[in-house]
Amino acid sequence: MWIENHSGKILQGTIVSGIPWGYEESQSPLGIVLSNACDLSHPGHSSFLIVAALASAKEVLTNLTEFKNSLRPDKSIRPETAKNFFEKFIHNKNVARYYFIGKNDDVGIDEYLIVDFQHILSFKPTPDLESYAQLKHPFVEQMMMQYAAYTSRIPSQRVEGEELQKIINDLAEDYLPKGNQSR
Repeated sequence: MWIENHSGKILQGTIVSGIPWGYEESQSPLGIVLSNACDLSHPGHSSFLIVAALASAKEVLTNLTEFKNSLRPDKSIRPETAKNFFEKFIHNKNVARYYFIGKNDDVGIDEYLIVDFQHILSFKPTPDLESYAQLKHPFVEQMMMQYAAYTSRIPSQRVEGEELQKIINDLAEDYLPKGNQSR
């Protein structure tokens, strides 16, 4: 559903191998091209390629704080809770840093993957770069929208400590029994 065979010209959403991540070759992840489609279609517009690393969705999920806090196998949870968590992850609704991609045994991708928007590399393409597969449309556009949303976050200072508790108490005063408000 998500990916198909691809060889030849590198496009936005192309899954590639041979990326100079700086790891041993056996530990070097596949990557997916994030460079603008217009730059890729006009040779000479961009001399660098931007790629994000692909990682095992199962491995990433089990290391997420949200997973560790609520879905660990050693915790008793309701099946609907687990299904809801995984459905949100698959539909890219609960973790903005990642974009979920399904597997496709026909192209040699036999596990569910995620695009990690914090593991990015910009480099000058080399002949070692090999086109492996292609993310289908409209998934390319969805991935790019999520990438743009993730990278365009505007940092702001968070309210903390006593001020945070005061705001929570003020907003929740109608919902908490008198005396249960923390200060």
